[in-house]
Amino acid sequence: MGKTLAEYKGSGPPKDTGLYRYIFLVYNEPGFVNTTEETVASDSLTGRPFFKVRDYAKTNRLGQPVAINYFQAQFDGSLG
Repeated sequence: MGKTLAEYKGSGPPKDTGLYRYIFLVYNEPGFVNTTEETVASDSLTGRPFFKVRDYAKTNRLGQPVAINYFQAQFDGSLG
């Protein structure tokens, strides 16, 4: 049983800022991670811009990622 800390928020780079790289890291949790981090809704930016994955992984003893994937996106006007 897990706990979602940050709901998925799709890409949405600002206009005229070029390509953005979005990175997904997967860790093998050593057990239930008891954290005091607040849950972030998909429509919120709270805590996202300066979140330090390396620090979170170290604090919660997650080790190295077991899988990594990424994609690039740029503004295309389709989101309104």
